[in-house]
Amino acid sequence: SCASGQRWLQALAFLREICTSRLRMSIVSIGSVVKACESRNVWQPALQHLADACTRSLRLNDVVCNTCLSACRKARCWAWCLELLERLERQGPAPDIVSFSICVYASELSRAWQHPLRILQNARARRIEPH
Repeated sequence: SCASGQRWLQALAFLREICTSRLRMSIVSIGSVVKACESRNVWQPALQHLADACTRSLRLNDVVCNTCLSACRKARCWAWCLELLERLERQGPAPDIVSFSICVYASELSRAWQHPLRILQNARARRIEPH
């Protein structure tokens, strides 16, 4: 697959082809592109395709959302991790232990102790206990 081969540009081209053809886009195709972007530390297209999935009324899942969070973390974009986590808390799918862990790790880059603390408090409020 494009994701495992780290061929993110090919994955983006494939998704564009789906959009212009009569094929129906699915969360699996979006997830593949997001994973390909994550494997190359490319976060902007990952976020864009996650947003596209929402506008197409595709039902997001925690795997795709966590992969997008991971793409932001790997690219050292901790602020986008926090933004996406807040959006997931408001609109779903509900963040899980993986979501919170990725964001705690990413927020360490901010050098502000308040960010990881707030993430942990939000996780506990949802009865998710970090390891």
